[in-house]
Amino acid sequence: MAKFCSKCGRPLVEGVPCECEKQQTVQTQPTADSSQQAQPTVDQAQQAQQAVNQAVNNVTKVGSNILDKVAKNVKKIFKKPVDTIRENVEERDMKKQWLFLLINSVVYGLASYFIAKNFINSLMKTVNSLMTTISTLASAFGESVSSSDFAQLNIKIPFFQVFITATILMFLSNLILILIQKLIVGVIFKGRGKENAKGFFFTVHSTASIINTVSIALVAILSLMSMKIALLVSWLGMILYFVVVTQAYLDLTEIKETKAPFAIPLGMIFGYIFSFVISIVIVVLVISVGMFQKMASESPINNVITPNNIYKNTQDTINKSMNDSASSLTDMFN
Repeated sequence: MAKFCSKCGRPLVEGVPCECEKQQTVQTQPTADSSQQAQPTVDQAQQAQQAVNQAVNNVTKVGSNILDKVAKNVKKIFKKPVDTIRENVEERDMKKQWLFLLINSVVYGLASYFIAKNFINSLMKTVNSLMTTISTLASAFGESVSSSDFAQLNIKIPFFQVFITATILMFLSNLILILIQKLIVGVIFKGRGKENAKGFFFTVHSTASIINTVSIALVAILSLMSMKIALLVSWLGMILYFVVVTQAYLDLTEIKETKAPFAIPLGMIFGYIFSFVISIVIVVLVISVGMFQKMASESPINNVITPNNIYKNTQDTINKSMNDSASSLTDMFN
């Protein structure tokens, strides 16, 4: 008796599957293949996510290690300064020393802005208070004083310009100070580092600059309360830096005792002098360029900018300011 397929009703041959079952097998095969192809895509996404997580962990770990090294050196430089410098010289990690100088420069840039802002605000308060007092006295003697004669002064300090300029100046000053010390102490007086340590003078200065970084930060904070105290702290920081570097050169350099009293002070003093001179030159150049750009922007398009025109415009501005000041004083006391 013939058998029929229970699904499609076709007659069945013994031992041979029905055609509908073959079609179903063929249709399910691509699905299995597609699932096998989709599996690698999921694995690749997981691998990419793991790689990103690993990179983030590595960056976090490196940042944590850097902060830990900086924090340890900040603590140790005030407890055992010469030992801290010696350890850094022996470690020969120049990346960390560059980081110390970079932090020092950035902190100096930020502090310069806040110190300048606090100083200008304090000065403006004093000037405005003096103007108010003069106005009151003039009114008491029956003098009529216009409010425009005693307008409240308000000077704004540009953050970006001050921060960038001060940061660059401090970074260049550090490099100049290192070069001068190396030239005088190391070359002229032959006070090379023991065992010819690589980057000896750079490491000594950059490690000791932590003292300057901390003192600069304190000065910026104290300037909110008293500029005199802030100035005192800045001087103490410079003296402490001078003492630490001097002792480090005495202990860690192969310099004769008869030459050390001349080499080390000369290296420090000339280093500060050259750094100060270069800083003044850069500041003057920046101010000059800014004034020139301002004058050029205010000049008519058809006017040709020449030295004579610049001199004439400057002279006219000065004369106008002097005339206005004289007129104000005359109106006040007449």
